[in-house]
Amino acid sequence: MDIKQPEGRALVTELVCGSDLVFDNFSAKAMRGMGFGIDALPALKPDIVHVTMPGFGVSGPNSDFVAYGPSVEPMSGYTALLGCSDAEPRLSSMALPDAIAGVTAAAAAVTALYRRDVLGETGLVECALHECAVAMLGEQFVALQRRGTPPPRRGTAHPVHAPQGVYRCAADDTVGDDGWLAIAVTNDTQWQALAAVLGLPDEPAWAHAAGRHKGAARVVCPHRGRDAPPRQAGLDASPAGCGRAGRGGDGDAGLARGPAPRKAAVLRAARRGAHRRAALSRVAGADRRAAATGWFAAPRLGEHNAWVACGRLGWSRERYEAARASGALVERPPDGPTA
Repeated sequence: MDIKQPEGRALVTELVCGSDLVFDNFSAKAMRGMGFGIDALPALKPDIVHVTMPGFGVSGPNSDFVAYGPSVEPMSGYTALLGCSDAEPRLSSMALPDAIAGVTAAAAAVTALYRRDVLGETGLVECALHECAVAMLGEQFVALQRRGTPPPRRGTAHPVHAPQGVYRCAADDTVGDDGWLAIAVTNDTQWQALAAVLGLPDEPAWAHAAGRHKGAARVVCPHRGRDAPPRQAGLDASPAGCGRAGRGGDGDAGLARGPAPRKAAVLRAARRGAHRRAALSRVAGADRRAAATGWFAAPRLGEHNAWVACGRLGWSRERYEAARASGALVERPPDGPTA
């Protein structure tokens, strides 16, 4: 909806008046500029719960900044922890603050609705990306206070478990010098199984994680061959987490090699290209399943406009079509500049 148009504003107003919860993830000044700021929404519906997610809060020196997850990471301290050396700070490549703030805001919204219904409390819930991201680093700040020095960058290593990381394979004609193996050992039993599969020496100092941490750099992976490594079957059966580390150019096809990704249902069926009309292909997904409910495509832009306007708000079809004709309601993004 185009809130700059009267019908677009009318739709938002009617939605607010008939809702329990309003979410926004604009900059602090955006909702205010559209006439739906933190004071305007309670005037429309006194018991509304408003969850706002600006980048750097609704007030303060950075409140008017537009923010995205990758730009919030260095402001929150994440790049001070990521990377393999102090000369190589890294972003997470996953825009962590976006996901962290989303989960935090969802929990805050449920809590706010409960407090409204049970305690009669209403008000604004502020979940700034920056503040939510900083809150996830609490133990790092405690470690800094106790040690007096910043926590070290560990790359892909773990502060407790060992070995954990991505290790270079022994070079040969098949893998050259860029074959890598990802390993995650979380207990001593997994280590014993991994050592047996890889034929590693039986060193007493490596029986426990503390000793393996000291010798982690000496773990040599004789895991050879990009397409058919001789010990892949043993690694797949090992209780330790192991797998060939794909390169950036491998894409989903590289991830699909070997039985482990298919066994873990990491590869999901999805459509590329035109929405719901493109051919199915296999893409990388999460190595977990919450329920056997199947996967479905996200809704198209404006797909539920008619259901909301006519079904929920009781607009006539004529009013709805007039709003579409005026551009107040749309089903496609605006056309970009042409060459």
